[in-house]
Amino acid sequence: MEYLIGAGLAVVVCAFAALVKFDRDEERDVQVTRFGDSAVVTGELDMKGTGATAAQGKWQEAPGKSMEGVFRFTRVWIRRDGSWPVAALHNAVPLHVQAPRP
Repeated sequence: MEYLIGAGLAVVVCAFAALVKFDRDEERDVQVTRFGDSAVVTGELDMKGTGATAAQGKWQEAPGKSMEGVFRFTRVWIRRDGSWPVAALHNAVPLHVQAPRP
């Protein structure tokens, strides 16, 4: 996946990916809606891994700590110079899932 450098997006995505060792990273129910030179992609992301935890809205390194969940995602792609980098992304826990309390 290619990311646009801007608003810290590429830095955040790379930092998270560097922290986590993924045991499972599967996308399901993927829907693509194209609008000319942009596309909105939504779906479900089933993840399981170790090495990071979320605290105060930020991912932090946590060696040995596991994380697992099914999230909804939205990604916005734009066509630029013949490729389709990601311009924005958002992952969210569905409302019917209760997040563990600290």
